Parts: sequence; structure tokens; C-alpha cells
Amino acid sequence: MKRKKTIFIAILNWGLGHATRSVPVINYLTHQGCEVHIGSSGHSLLWLKSRFPNHTFHELPDYHIQYSKNRSQAWAIWSQFGRIKKTIAREHELLKALCNTHSFDVILSDNCYGCYHPDIDSYIITHQLHLIPPKALLFLGGLTDVVIGNYLKPFKEVWIPDAEGPESLSGKLSHPVKHDIRYRYCGIISRFTTYTERPINHDVLAILSGPEPHRTLLETTLTNQLRSQPKIRSVIVRGTTQQQDTFRKHPNMKIIDLAGESELKELIESSEIIISRSGYSTLMDLQHSDKKVVFIPTPGQSEQQYLSHLLSKQGHYCVDKLADFNLTSAMQQAKTFSAGFTVNESLYNLLADIL
Repeated sequence: MKRKKTIFIAILNWGLGHATRSVPVINYLTHQGCEVHIGSSGHSLLWLKSRFPNHTFHELPDYHIQYSKNRSQAWAIWSQFGRIKKTIAREHELLKALCNTHSFDVILSDNCYGCYHPDIDSYIITHQLHLIPPKALLFLGGLTDVVIGNYLKPFKEVWIPDAEGPESLSGKLSHPVKHDIRYRYCGIISRFTTYTERPINHDVLAILSGPEPHRTLLETTLTNQLRSQPKIRSVIVRGTTQQQDTFRKHPNMKIIDLAGESELKELIESSEIIISRSGYSTLMDLQHSDKKVVFIPTPGQSEQQYLSHLLSKQGHYCVDKLADFNLTSAMQQAKTFSAGFTVNESLYNLLADIL
């Protein structure tokens, strides 16, 4: 009888997107009888513990990225690169210590560059083969590509969560592959495999995510504008456990801190318009919902701005700046788009190959 494998899954704490898109990976491996260990930090670790209470967890070093309220996030992150590099090194040392204690057969990493072992098959899931620097930092584009390539090389294989070719969802973020790495495209990954047509109970569903202070700034803008139009039936999924009770008593506004995938799926299905950031994990969750979506990229995050540009071409309504957001205009101009991607099929094939 073939022995069931022990798998370590490392998940980056950068918003909740990496945690939520790991759900189908964890579910598949669990259903195959694997012993699954999960490593993460911060809000992602808390969310994963609540979602998978029967699994074994390990706390990884947190990157503690500090974001700027006004300047480019690329500048902010680049200025912290020394600390990020040290965190990756600490991450790697902690993983080696865990490997001495636990007999891991396979390591899967979602954007945790230090979570690999030279003697254990290690795979990394990432679409970020190229960074999109802002105009002021375009001269760093080649350098950042070299840095990324060097961090990807220790892994046995890079799994790119996208479709290959001109129909890709992430565009030039994952195309072409210039690095000297072993890679495969694993297709679109989403915790939502299908959507069900339901009666519309909510005019607006706002799904908040991403780093502070921008998550809170978006929350404040949306709640203020929704309060000014009390006839609009709205739900705000805050994407954080930090308490904010200011707007909870508004009669037509429902506030949810964190939503599980079944609850969020039902909210999406029963809402007319979705408002969200244009983060890649969120995009993968929404791209096949056939809903009207308004995307608001996080200020200074050039990747989200680039994805918003792609989405605009595909028929979505995108707001370049939060200061320009107008709820009435957004609801009028939101367009419907369905990319027609299937989800998780290629991912499950790759997971089957490693078992």
C-alpha cells in the first residue's frame, strides 16, 4: 500500500488573497489522505486556523511590510528590501528546523521565497515573474527580474496560476518566462469553482482587502457614500478582524469582518454589483462570476494598476483613484465581463503528479 505523504504548505501573509486561494490546494491534499501542515503569519494564519481547525499549523516570520499613504508602494517596498531579504533568510532557517522535526515529503510555497529545502521536492506558486515598477522606477525593472529569478531557482518547479498564452489573466506579469527556471502553468486558482444564479438581495457588495492604511481609506469612502444613499442595499466584507463599529447600525448596510468561502460565494451570487481591489487573487475569484464589477486598485501598487488597465480593455469598469470614486457613477458604468476560464483543473493535475 502506498504511503500517504506529509505536505508542508507555506502561505504568504499579504492581505488574505494568498490564504484564500490556498483553500483548493489544502482541500485536495486533505481529500487525498495527506497529512497537511500549514505555515503562515498574521491575519492569514488566523483565517487559515479558523478555516482548517483540524490541521497542524506553524507560525512563519512575518514580513511586516510598511506601506505609504501617499507615495508609490514600489518605493516603500524597495526601501525595505534589506529587511525583506532578512525575513526570507529567517523563513528558510525556520523551515529547515521544521524539516528536522517533521518528515515532510513535499513543500508547497505560495510566494514564500525562503520555504524550500534542497533535499525535499519544493514547489512555489506565483504569478509574479515580472514586477511592474512605476514610471519613476522603470530603470529597476531588469534588476527586480534578476532578483526574482534568483529566488525562484532553488525550487524544483514554479507553478504559475494563470492560463498560458494570449488568453492569460495576468498578462505580462507572468509572460514571457525569461528566467532560467523550471515552470508549469497551473491555470486559474479559485476557492469558487462554480457560481449559482440567485435572486438579487443586495445592490452592492464591497469586498475589502489589502494593506493598511489603504484598506481603511477604501472602507471609509464606501461607507460614507453608502450612508448618503440609504435606499441602496449593501454588504461590506471588511477583510480584517480589527473592530470598527461606526457603521454597524445603518439599516440597509450589513457589515461582515471576515467571510468564509461559502458565505462570500452566496453574497457574490446574490449581489448586483461587486466593488473590490484589483488584486490578482480577488480577480481569480471574480473573473468567472459573470457579475458587474468595479475595480479600485490600491494606490501606488503598480501591479494592481496594470491589472486594472487589462480589465478595462476586457469590459470591466475601473476607477484609477479612490478620490475619483463616485458610487452613483460606478453603478451606472459597471459592465459585465466573463472571461470563461475554468478553475483548478490544471492545478489538481499538478498536485496529483507530486503525490
